[in-house]
Amino acid sequence: MSTGVLTRSQWVTVTPTIEREFRPDMPVDEITPHPDNPRHHDRASIREGLETNPQYKPIVVQKSTNYILAGNGTYAVATEDLGWTTIDVYLVDLDDTTARRVLAADNEIGAESGYFDEPLAKLLTSIIDETGDLTGTGVSVDYYEDVLARLGEEGSEAVEELASSGPPPVLHEPPATNAAYAETEEEEAERAAKVASQTPHHAQGISEVVLPFTDDDKAEFGRLVADARAVLGSELRTPEVVLRAMRVLLTCLDAKDSSAELDMSTLLRAADYQPESDEAA
Repeated sequence: MSTGVLTRSQWVTVTPTIEREFRPDMPVDEITPHPDNPRHHDRASIREGLETNPQYKPIVVQKSTNYILAGNGTYAVATEDLGWTTIDVYLVDLDDTTARRVLAADNEIGAESGYFDEPLAKLLTSIIDETGDLTGTGVSVDYYEDVLARLGEEGSEAVEELASSGPPPVLHEPPATNAAYAETEEEEAERAAKVASQTPHHAQGISEVVLPFTDDDKAEFGRLVADARAVLGSELRTPEVVLRAMRVLLTCLDAKDSSAELDMSTLLRAADYQPESDEAA
């Protein structure tokens, strides 16, 4: 007679599954940073990585809302600093509660992770041997030296052994995998062509200015930029909005020591704004 109770041999592990769709080159204006994202990012390291390496993993986006669940920092730097107009995405079909759990887990699990010093030292040493520096790894030379110092004699021996072992073997054929998420040859070629066509901003003579804000000031800054874009044009990037605002401010400050009367048209010209009525005329 069946008791309705599973024996140990009948136990199974049920893994939740989700529908996932790979969208290469998704327009960035169809995606939105998650409003509940609690993480701030090392934008300089992310930018260095995106300029040095291709986008090697898609950002994760909730299908029903187009909110970013993983990759908010990558999206911000790619769009605001590097001027990307498209980005590779995984669209995942999740309800809002599960999506927020994923958002929290992606941030917290990464924050709680660490490194094993010896394999990290070997990995970074191999990169330095091959390229001459640590550009694109997100690791500073100071941190690398700290890892070697913690390892002491053991670390020195590990590095010497690596240096004397010669270059790593060359794989003429990539290993076969059963990964369902692997790109097809067409998708890989399309992504490689996209990356090759992008010119890093530093090569265009564009430099970065970092403006640290408190949380309240950052929120106000975002609102002010959004309001300015609504008038000046949604296509304007944040740096251009800030530059126009500084020109208006300096125009006002120069005028306070002058007997000349400051009129609205002067301020609008400083903001490079021409009302539609003037354009029509």
